[in-house]
Amino acid sequence: MQLEVGDMIVWGDPDDRDIGWIVHVEQRSFRLGSRSLLYIAWASWGGEPDTIWAKYILNKEHVTIIKGGQHDR
Repeated sequence: MQLEVGDMIVWGDPDDRDIGWIVHVEQRSFRLGSRSLLYIAWASWGGEPDTIWAKYILNKEHVTIIKGGQHDR
């Protein structure tokens, strides 16, 4: 799944619940290919957007991604 600007991230860890929106996506090139670095503005955090690798987000069981008003997983 490709994560894009405007996608909502629902972080459902029992100890750390939050909702965020992807506000910027940056492609970083490495020897073995490129990776997407996400900039997420969290609802409970009023500071600068948080940077998280897309692969990290996609590998978390407690994360739900909402695209276009529908749950992708």
